[in-house]
Amino acid sequence: MGFRRYALIGLAALGMALGTYKEADAATLRVPSQYPTIQTGINAAVDGDTVLVASGTYQGLITFSRNICLKSESGAETTFLTNTWNSVVDLNQQNSGILEGFTIGGARGGTPAAGISVGTYEKQFCNLTIKNNVIENNNVGIVVGFRSSASIENNKIRNNANKGIEDSGYRSIQITRNIIQNNGTAGISVSSSGDVSGNTIYGHQI
Repeated sequence: MGFRRYALIGLAALGMALGTYKEADAATLRVPSQYPTIQTGINAAVDGDTVLVASGTYQGLITFSRNICLKSESGAETTFLTNTWNSVVDLNQQNSGILEGFTIGGARGGTPAAGISVGTYEKQFCNLTIKNNVIENNNVGIVVGFRSSASIENNKIRNNANKGIEDSGYRSIQITRNIIQNNGTAGISVSSSGDVSGNTIYGHQI
């Protein structure tokens, strides 16, 4: 009985140690204090890491190439991502991630000329959680490609020249609790099934 008790204690301690190691294994990479640009931070990250971005304006295409969380330190009001050609944030590899807390705008030229592009080039499954962002002044706010999916929640998507959200895929998409306003031709254009609920949409057609 005593041996069994000590064996159980040992197994529990080992489980706690392994759990602690797994949690500690995820790192926070800070931009710009540790990495000069968002892209260098992403490139240095591994799956499970968080790239934490300080307030400021960051220009250029950001390629989202890891299963990571890309998050602003102080929120969308003070952290801006801009790019004038193609997209601002692009996820086109077979992975998932979280994008949170930025104002994303300026993409007016090229294809797809979107604030956020998810799986529009590669024929692979991509999935991105997009939350607590302001997506404005692009040609299209968010484009989700044919084989990809996204969870789009609690964003402000406004003043984009064409559509607020364009989904051309066949996978399930979640669009919930967003404020979608004054986009050029449509607030939401959805081809796939999923949950489109709790959104406030005005200034155009759904």
